[in-house]
Amino acid sequence: YHFVADAIINHAGGVTRHDYSLEPYTQCYLGPQYALLRPPFLQKEKRVNSLHSFKKLFINMGGADPLNDTCKVVEQVTTFAFFDEIYVVTGASYQFYNELSQLIEADQRVKHYSDLNASDMASLMRECGMAVCPPSGVAFEYASFGGLLFLKQIADNQRKVKKYFIEQGLALDYVVDFPQVLDLDIIAEAEKLTKNQREIFDGKSDERLRHVFKRIENAKQISFRRVAEADLLTCFEWANDPEVRKSSYNSSPIALEDHKTWFNKKLNDPSSVFYIVEYNSKPVGQIRFDGVGEVVISYLIGREMRGKGLGSLILEQGVQALLKESTEVQRIVGYVKLENVASCKAFEKAGFIKGCQPNIPPDSVKYELSTSSTDK
Repeated sequence: YHFVADAIINHAGGVTRHDYSLEPYTQCYLGPQYALLRPPFLQKEKRVNSLHSFKKLFINMGGADPLNDTCKVVEQVTTFAFFDEIYVVTGASYQFYNELSQLIEADQRVKHYSDLNASDMASLMRECGMAVCPPSGVAFEYASFGGLLFLKQIADNQRKVKKYFIEQGLALDYVVDFPQVLDLDIIAEAEKLTKNQREIFDGKSDERLRHVFKRIENAKQISFRRVAEADLLTCFEWANDPEVRKSSYNSSPIALEDHKTWFNKKLNDPSSVFYIVEYNSKPVGQIRFDGVGEVVISYLIGREMRGKGLGSLILEQGVQALLKESTEVQRIVGYVKLENVASCKAFEKAGFIKGCQPNIPPDSVKYELSTSSTDK
């Protein structure tokens, strides 16, 4: 079904924007990098892999575990003499204590913990170099510390998460890989997984999520209005800012008389749509579209508001403002110097695609956006 939202956050891996029906302005934040982990699992300190830690096995098959996969896994892993300690965690809704108690009595290596809080769960995971979990939230939490993670699917909606974790080298398949791995170089096998786990579960997902909501807040403060004669000097000051001149194809300072001539020409040009960008009703930049059919976009942000992540927002919302005024626009293109990394990122984040035409200025990138891709 169709999503009407400022942002979509989905920490399941293997999902792309194209899997959704959504509004043109909707931003997607996808993958484990946006996992909403509890504070104890955001620690940047990772476990050091050692043979001692791999002899401690962590097992958690979900809080309720209605099919009692916990006992099935415990029965299987206790057949291996490799492990010194086997830590089993269940939730408050777990109903199979009698069966589990029998397994604990039969093997003293098995230790049972029930309904642990986040801090205690994290401490236990940190001790264990190996774990068996379903491809659910507990797998994300264990991967945040790094280790030999084996996934056992216990529900249909876990299939794609499991597939992603295994394909990306974040985990192994419990059914297929568990017995074979114990016969290999454990530390070497663990290093392959933990390298990938540490790149994604870097302890910064909370920062990324805060940035998402800050971006939404910024978007609500941005507005556009047509440029007016009274904006001449403001635009002149912006245009002569050293950073703006450096990013322009003509880097020479602009004389006021030349600016007046250019400005008045744009004001009276029916093929030019020229907006002042306001943030909290204060002018902070400008965006302009020149041409008919295929239009060329250019924008700038005043010095006070640079570095605040407004570039892509201005491009996105500027395009939407243009399309509300003009139904003839077929394609929007922008030219950016390669050295202007911030602007390149802004165009890409706003949904523009790098063009491949050779007839662009040297050391530049041409970005393109088809209006058909922005239709609601």
